[in-house]
This record gives sequence, C-alpha cells and structure tokens, in this order.
Amino acid sequence: MQSLVDAAELKLEFDAQLDKAHADTVEMKAAFDKSTVDAVEAKNVFDAQLGKAAADAAEMKAGYDETTAQALKMKLEYDEQAAQLQKAQADNAEITLQRAQAEVEANLVKEALNNQQEALQNLMDEHAKLVHQRDVLHAELQLALNNYTPKAVIDAGTPADKMLSMLTDLLDGNVPSIQDILYVQSAILESLDIYQPIDLGKQLMAAKSMDVSAT
Repeated sequence: MQSLVDAAELKLEFDAQLDKAHADTVEMKAAFDKSTVDAVEAKNVFDAQLGKAAADAAEMKAGYDETTAQALKMKLEYDEQAAQLQKAQADNAEITLQRAQAEVEANLVKEALNNQQEALQNLMDEHAKLVHQRDVLHAELQLALNNYTPKAVIDAGTPADKMLSMLTDLLDGNVPSIQDILYVQSAILESLDIYQPIDLGKQLMAAKSMDVSAT
C-alpha cells in the first residue's frame, strides 16, 4: 500500500516536473521565436542602413567625380589662359622691342635728316656767300674795266689761274674762250709749270715797244 502511495507521489512529482519542463520549453521557444523576430528586424534595419549608406556613398562618389571633372576642366581652362597670357606677354615684349628699335631707327633717320638739312643749309649759305662775292667781284671788275684803258694787253696769269677761271665760267654757265683753252692745252702739252706765267718777259717787252711807238 505504501508502495502505491510512493509511486503515486513519484508520478505526480514527475508530471509536475514534466509540466515545468514543457512550460520552460514553451517559454524558451517563445524567447527563441522573439529572438528570431528581433534578429530579422535587426537584419532588415541593418540592410536598410546598409542600402542607405551605399546610396549615400554612390551619391558622394558621383559628386566627387563631378567635382573632379569640374576641377580638371577648370585646370585645363587655367592652363590655356596661362598659355595665352604668356603668349600675349611675349608678343607685347616683341612689340615693345620692335617699337624701341623703330624709335631708335627713327631717331637716327631724324638725326641724319637734321644733319643733311644743316649741311644743305651750310652749303646754301656758302653758295649765297660765293654768289655775293662773285657779284661784288664782277661789279668791281666791270667798274675797273670801265675806268681803265690798258696801253698793252699783258697776261700775267698762270695756267692754273686759267684753269680755275675756266672752271668758274663753266660753273656759272659760261663757255670759256678758245684762247684760254688753247693756252692751257699748250701749257699741259709742253709740260710747263702751271703755277708760273708763260712768256711774261716777251709780253712785257712787247708792251714796252707799244708804249715807245705810242710816244
């Protein structure tokens, strides 16, 4: 009898433990299911955050690529402008050099023209003086010829004087006389000293004879 009582108590105790184990199992399953649901939700949140991060990274990369392209474009434009500026500076330097050379050449030409004008003016002044002297001498000579009647013609001039006189006549537009040309030609052909008068003694003797005859 006692054995049956003990067996009944053991069975009750076993059933109680079995019920507790079942309850623990249900609770553990519920906790596992909740953990699974939480894990799925966490995975969904992570996947969403990962997708957003990937989208943000792609957007940032696109912005970076666009910024890089714009920076490269700006660098190319800057390099082109720098090259144009350098070329313009070189052209300006060349133009400045050419302008300076042109100014130097213009100053040289101007100085040469001034020198030529000064020389021409000096020649004109000298020519005017010579013309004035010629006119004065011509007037004096004409006055002397009008007031003097020679008794005899004596030519004390040298062949050199004759040649200078002939050249003066040619410069004045006058033709030298045949007598003067023959006189100079004879002196040159006879190799005479062109700075000494020719036959001055004979001319003086002839003039003296003419004076004696006149008396």
